[in-house]
Amino acid sequence: MQKFFHLLLFSALIPSASLAPTTPKSREPDLETLIAQTLELSRNITTEPGKDREVKIVSEEFNRQEPKCIQTHIKTFSDGLHASDQAIKKNLEEIATRFNASSCPSLDETSCRLHITHHTELKTQLIQFLEEIPSDCQNLKPSSSAES
Repeated sequence: MQKFFHLLLFSALIPSASLAPTTPKSREPDLETLIAQTLELSRNITTEPGKDREVKIVSEEFNRQEPKCIQTHIKTFSDGLHASDQAIKKNLEEIATRFNASSCPSLDETSCRLHITHHTELKTQLIQFLEEIPSDCQNLKPSSSAES
């Protein structure tokens, strides 16, 4: 009889063990990793024939020495991407969230002029933006006009 109960207990353990998570819950990537992943994905954006449409982007390139318009840059890049670029859009949203955190300095978003360009220029500007943006928002120094 005891053998039967051991067999029954063992039989109950097998299904519950297979339901247990096999890997620990993964952490969100740090900002540096997120930017690097997005940059790699952005280098592989291809212009689809017949879909090289006009898009809006920020007129000025992002400048780490005089940072402004981070959120506007990210929004225009995201809006200009093709539907097939969902992974880049998702990463850009996460980058925007991280740079919008209370621990990050507040940057000027009011003087962001936009212009219309082609999708191929969006790709170039996105890559330049991702290469220039710091991996820690604390490294951004608001210009004196944004501080006042």
